Amino acid sequence: MTLEKTFGLDEKDFLAKGGAIPVFVKNAGMVAVITVLGLHDEEDHNIIIEALKESYL
Repeated sequence: MTLEKTFGLDEKDFLAKGGAIPVFVKNAGMVAVITVLGLHDEEDHNIIIEALKESYL
């Protein structure tokens, strides 16, 4: 999995770090980014995933 193959993002301009997840809408592309900071990368990432599971997944 790479940023370019998965999200079409140039890895010169974007860094894969836990705590920020792009939001894509079908037929529209990336429309937002959800960001959580303050804990370790994996913990930040998991907060977002758990919040999305509550409402959308």
